[in-house]
Amino acid sequence: MTAEQTGRTSDAPPAPLVRFGRHPLRWVAVHVELLVFAVVLAHLGMLVVVALYYMAFELNGSATAWWHHTVSNANLRHDIRDVIEGLFGGFLAQQVIYNHYRKRRRRTRIDDIEIALHIPNVKDDKPVNVSQVLVGPPLALVYALPGFWVAFGVLGALHVHALHAASGSVWARTQTIWTSNWDKKLMGYAAAFFFGRRPMKQVFNGVQLWFAQRTTKEHRWLPPTFRARYNDVHRLESGGTRPTRRFRPLDVFMSLLIVLGLSLAGYGYYVLTFVAKGG
Repeated sequence: MTAEQTGRTSDAPPAPLVRFGRHPLRWVAVHVELLVFAVVLAHLGMLVVVALYYMAFELNGSATAWWHHTVSNANLRHDIRDVIEGLFGGFLAQQVIYNHYRKRRRRTRIDDIEIALHIPNVKDDKPVNVSQVLVGPPLALVYALPGFWVAFGVLGALHVHALHAASGSVWARTQTIWTSNWDKKLMGYAAAFFFGRRPMKQVFNGVQLWFAQRTTKEHRWLPPTFRARYNDVHRLESGGTRPTRRFRPLDVFMSLLIVLGLSLAGYGYYVLTFVAKGG
């Protein structure tokens, strides 16, 4: 992103972000807050995938028959779902806590090739477009494939097996979230945070900027990285004025999206802890 797109006129990050060397305690506090956001959102994203998977392939007989015919091995079907849970749960967490102000490495030949092919690349000076946002997740799966196999080989070499929590109490059922096929979910998280994130970083960056430009209030419950982007975009540090607070369709859209996401996560929790455990 260019300075005109972000409003940056200084190397120092906008509030509430700080450099570790100048404010170490505040830096630690900010990163603890981001870690909490990441953990919570990774779980919510995983539960949303559980709900969507169940609604897509388990509620409709024709869809169930097609899916079972396409992937006849039941263990493989479950492994695919578990890996995707981790992958997209990790992507959701990164989207919300994405830090635009982290230092980036120099542009390389690989970056040049990706940019020439219109593959999302965070070092591209041009803003991300809708087609790149849509193509980002499928490309991330392609980028993540080597990582899937590496993680699969490492876990296999270590003879890691999934743990199983006893069914019964609500707490015992809840443990399924962490114990059921956790190794496959770990593969998905690893791909999201390491192998598959390369084309997604520009998507995270562009989506965050889009929302920051249209947000009219710095809500304290938002992650500090987004609040920093909001302050930066509206140049509040240099005496700029906050955008006028008025009714916006985006406010309604975001409210509905949050309600929908939480509803799907709640349904995913029910599916994972009760339906999958036989009531």
